[in-house]
Formats: sequence, structure tokens, C-alpha cells
Amino acid sequence: MKKTFTVVAALLTAVMLLSGCQSAYYSAMEKIGFEKRDLLISRVKDSKKAQKNAQEEFESAYEEFATLVNFEGGDLEKKYSKLKSRYDNAVDRAEDVTEKRQKVESVGKALFTEWREEIQLYSSAQLRSKSTSQLVTTERQFKRLVSHLKKAEAKIKPVLDPFRDRVLFMKHNLNAQAVNSMKADTMQIQRDIKVLIRDMQDAIEEADQFMKSMSSKG
Repeated sequence: MKKTFTVVAALLTAVMLLSGCQSAYYSAMEKIGFEKRDLLISRVKDSKKAQKNAQEEFESAYEEFATLVNFEGGDLEKKYSKLKSRYDNAVDRAEDVTEKRQKVESVGKALFTEWREEIQLYSSAQLRSKSTSQLVTTERQFKRLVSHLKKAEAKIKPVLDPFRDRVLFMKHNLNAQAVNSMKADTMQIQRDIKVLIRDMQDAIEEADQFMKSMSSKG
């Protein structure tokens, strides 16, 4: 079922990109049995995975920077190549984090807009009230999730920029003296990476809580 959902979603995403219409995508998904709620849960899972992958990449970058701090000689060309590879991978992971977060926000906005509109269709005041209460609670949880995702995402650029600078500096100054001159700043990058990894973990845990909450409402 999961594989089918992924394939269908991928095909419809291609159609959506060609048509440039989000509403057409959601409408097409609903016609084959996938409600916005299903899409939201799926995209939160994807966002969680993107956060986890980025977290692992930055953990590797942290370890690579540690070798610079403790550098006492060796193959600088090889060390530069490793650091450059880590930077390129980190950039890719960062872009994926942003893309997945944007997709979560997009379907979430569509879901809550539809929910508010459909509440007005209830003839039962009791059910309308219950649904309204669930909407308020779910939207509050959703906003909390997005806040955590954005908080982690906001810490990426302050890490990537000096990361890029160190890679470029090594490229232009491939000698032990240049590496030693970066040690103090490199330690600061390590501290920033630690904060980023912690915030990503918070976002991952928040995603788990949100999906658990959505499942319990099903």
C-alpha cells in the first residue's frame, strides 16, 4: 500500500508541476482515495526523514571538523576532499529539509482550509462543536510542528556559510599553517553544529508526536 501511494503521489506530483496547480493535485489524489489527511501524514514522515538524514550528515561534518581541530600533519589534499564532500552533501540535505517542510505546510494549509469550510455543513450542533474543537487542537499541534521544523532549518545557514568558507579557504591555502589558523573558528562551527543537531532531534520528535496524534484521531 505504501509503495502504491508513493508511486501514485510521484506521478501526480509530475502532473501538478506541469499544470502548476496544487488544488488539482489534491483533487486527483482524493479521487483515488487519498485524502489531504493521508497526504499530510505522508509528508510529515518525509520531512522527518529529511531531518534525520540532514542530522546524520551534519554529525559526520562535526566529526570531520574535529580532525581539523586535532590536525597534526597528514595528507591535506585528502582532508580537503573529505571536507568538500561533506559540505556538498550537507547542502543537498539542507535543500531537502526545506523542500519537505514546504510540502508539509502546503498540504496542511489546504487541509485546515477545507476542514473549516466543511464544519459549516454540519446539521448537528454537537458534532459541529466537536469537530471545531478537534480542528483547533490539530491546527495548534500542526503549528507547533512547523515551528520546530523552521527552528531547525533556520540553524542550517549559519552552519553552512562558515562551513563553505572553511572549504574554500582550504582549497586556496592547502598548507598546515592555514589549517592551524582555522582551529579556533572551527571549534565554533562544531558548537553550532551541536545546536543544529539538537534542534533537528526536537523536530524529529515533534513529527513523531504529531503523527501519533493524527493516528489517534483516525
